[in-house]
Amino acid sequence: MKFDPRSFTCGVLIAIGVGVLAFMALGGHGAMSMQMEASTSTGVLPAGTFDSKHVGLHFDYPAGYAQALNHINEGQEDEYHQVVFVKGQQLAQTDAVWEGPPAITIAGIDVPADTNLEYWVMHDKRSNWSMAYPAYAEGDFDKTTVGGEPALSFNYEGQYTAKAVVVLHKGRMYVFAVSWVAQEDQIRQDFENIIHTVKFIDEAN
Repeated sequence: MKFDPRSFTCGVLIAIGVGVLAFMALGGHGAMSMQMEASTSTGVLPAGTFDSKHVGLHFDYPAGYAQALNHINEGQEDEYHQVVFVKGQQLAQTDAVWEGPPAITIAGIDVPADTNLEYWVMHDKRSNWSMAYPAYAEGDFDKTTVGGEPALSFNYEGQYTAKAVVVLHKGRMYVFAVSWVAQEDQIRQDFENIIHTVKFIDEAN
């Protein structure tokens, strides 16, 4: 295999910065306690299909993104898989890795069988509900579907403006999130395109 310094650099940046992106995207407003037990990353990819039994998802993604797949342990009983997509040129333009560029993050979190979607969103910090816009009063979500399952959506403010779409499927809570700088940023449409192609892999483990 021929060594590609561009892919190597991008992969290193993803590996270093992805813990921060994960922290920011999923409830990151306290001390960082999560640990990445495993992480794999890529250089900038062409358009393709993500397919993982571990995450439990199949979806299409657009060209121009670097990808990282992480196994995260928050220091409790909670362990989950997460996928992060970051635009290649935004990695190159990021002055400080710890600030993290806008990203698309997708987390698959195992939950008890009797978990209620709306209750989980409003009470688990990883949904980022605590930073939701005031317009989203208690129980007032935007309703949509992901992979044929009912889902809840809301916007929130963190380091960037962001949107979360949360769906429950067979004992696993999926949190899809996207952050952006300007309303016209292409990453917003890329996120919607990913959402529309999601299929669940029921034999996920």
